Amino acid sequence: ARIGKLTFGSGLTHIGGCAFKDATATYDFSNVYGDLTIEYEAFANNKFTSFAFPESTVFIGEGALMGCNKLQTLSIPFIGKNAEESTASTHCLAWLFGKDVDCWNQTSAVPSTLKTVILHGENPATRAFLGVKITTLVVGKDITAIGNENFGSDSKLARIYYEGTQQEWNAVTRGTPNNQKLSSAEKYFYS
Repeated sequence: ARIGKLTFGSGLTHIGGCAFKDATATYDFSNVYGDLTIEYEAFANNKFTSFAFPESTVFIGEGALMGCNKLQTLSIPFIGKNAEESTASTHCLAWLFGKDVDCWNQTSAVPSTLKTVILHGENPATRAFLGVKITTLVVGKDITAIGNENFGSDSKLARIYYEGTQQEWNAVTRGTPNNQKLSSAEKYFYS
């Protein structure tokens, strides 16, 4: 269904499963402030190139972005199902794009068009980005650690934009092993 631009109000707390599946729309969450739950496949098969989950998102259902094969830029407050639960299958980027996908085989679920991830809020867990071919990572100042095995030698990560100073970036804990690209990528600092 062609919707156009959809602006959500401040009272939004829940988006049901498949609510905007197969829709053609742009979504504006700038007025959403309270805790937001987004159910399974809520935005599946949309054709947007950029999508930003509101900072107030507390739960994202499996496959919320499944089939969004034109997505180039994603802004997200945490990786996986929710900020609190951390399991191998629910705490990786693939959780958003597919069913029955875990961190070991997420390359098949995450669209190859996705090149930039903007991460705020919760620290990414071990293997959250394993095998994902993004080239640019924007890291919020609130990120204090990046788990093991996210950006290894096979990663395409080339640029990191950190929303703080170089000194603050140096204080971010970076897990080892298999995070070589966190060191070798070009770094840019906002402050």
